[in-house]
Amino acid sequence: MKRSYQIGLLGVIVLLLNISSSFARIKVTPAVQQMVLTAGEEREVFFEIMNSGQQDLKITIEPEDWGQTQDLKDITWTRWLDLDTRGFQLKAGEKKRISCRVHLPSDITREVNAMVYFSCELPRKNIRLKTRVGVSLFAGRKGNEKKNIEIESIKVSKSSGLNPACYFDITLKNNGNTHIIPQGYLILSKPDNTRVAYLPLSNMEPVIADEKKVYRITCKESTFNGNYKGKMIITYKGFPERAEFKKVKEFSFFISRKEEKRGKAYFKE
Repeated sequence: MKRSYQIGLLGVIVLLLNISSSFARIKVTPAVQQMVLTAGEEREVFFEIMNSGQQDLKITIEPEDWGQTQDLKDITWTRWLDLDTRGFQLKAGEKKRISCRVHLPSDITREVNAMVYFSCELPRKNIRLKTRVGVSLFAGRKGNEKKNIEIESIKVSKSSGLNPACYFDITLKNNGNTHIIPQGYLILSKPDNTRVAYLPLSNMEPVIADEKKVYRITCKESTFNGNYKGKMIITYKGFPERAEFKKVKEFSFFISRKEEKRGKAYFKE
């Protein structure tokens, strides 16, 4: 959850919250729109917005570019996304269906991404609470999709205290040109292959093209001491063909109880 705080004029505090629809007064479905288009093709997509509160709301639509890398710095959402409206009124309990059109100019050969935010303000005494619900939009060039993710590194650390744990920070790099939603698991074992733990990757955030992202896996096992082996298995699917891919990285690490107070672990690949 991201929070940013701004101080407005006349002592009014504006509180801006980017939150999921389950906590907002507005709910937007679907949460993700993804598609592949041929050159010159246009696709109409729809979102349904519901006011689940007890007050009438003024909804503002605020698209933002997401993950602009060097080769996309001049390709803003305004080049490939057209909105029918940028705002509307929504009565308490009312639903509204809006549409937008996605089209890829011929010079866009890779996937483009945007977050489409639906925001509203709820005035209170000396406070204006602004909430935003974001949905993601992905559009790729048909026939040009490349899926390739790399397990770039794995770092091991540990904490001590009342709740000791080991942490495995897995850096994934997307070398393809479309987004990837990784799944997977980490298997920990002793040198004699006795299994110690099986830990799923629970963070399902996408890795967009040319992006690196760190995913943390936590093991609350407090008895680590000595040498261990790890096998990180990442699976992901292509879009739209849904073929499954798999990447595996094996590593070994050493943890010493003598370093427990400083919370250190040692890693070697």
